[in-house]
Amino acid sequence: MPEEIFITAKPRDKTGRGETRRLRNSGFIPAIIYGKGLDTVHLTLSERELSKTLSKVAGESVLMNLKVGASSKPVIIKELQQDPVTNQILHVDFQVILLTEKLKIKVPINIKGEAPGVKAGGILDHSLREIEVECLPRDIPEKIEVNISNLEIGDAIHIKELIFSPGVVPVDDKEISILSIVPPKVEEVEVLPEEEVTEPEVIGREKKEGEGKEEEVEEGKEQAPAKEKEKEKAAPEKPKDRAAPSS
Repeated sequence: MPEEIFITAKPRDKTGRGETRRLRNSGFIPAIIYGKGLDTVHLTLSERELSKTLSKVAGESVLMNLKVGASSKPVIIKELQQDPVTNQILHVDFQVILLTEKLKIKVPINIKGEAPGVKAGGILDHSLREIEVECLPRDIPEKIEVNISNLEIGDAIHIKELIFSPGVVPVDDKEISILSIVPPKVEEVEVLPEEEVTEPEVIGREKKEGEGKEEEVEEGKEQAPAKEKEKEKAAPEKPKDRAAPSS
């Protein structure tokens, strides 16, 4: 059973935004306490004291003894509001519980060891950070340890494989995976198609329509006389007609 935790608070009468802002500027936190059959009471407590207390435990779901004036009550932190940028605690809701009555509460998971699959290049995929359990207040575990020292790539751990303390029963589905070692992602390299090599275009004066035909006709006219002369030279001379003899 974890060590008992004690924290002190004072009742407050003033409420509203202006009052809560004044408290925070003075190093205090506005809070409330409620429980079965009890009226809600507004409180104030030291931010430094609460932050120091929470730094000693694994999570917020731990059994505490809240002292208000002369009385002390067993409580758990039902809701903790923090600034998303500075993590400053802004408000706390305490719930009074009965030590003889079981309750459902979420307990943080703590990973222990180093997986051989991670050393081999795998990636630890931690999908479940908390497990909801049912137990008596004094049996609330501070954390649930999960040993990954034997996990290879492709291995996983489910809720059903965990060993819980006596009196602690998991509420979540036992088949839910808590974590796994997945293979490293391989980025696909896109292969671009080869570009066709085209002959460079010769830039010059474009011929007008019909200009080429006119040049061919003129060239043909110039070559025609020369071809006629060649034909005349190559042709055999015709024999001259002889005069017929007189009778």
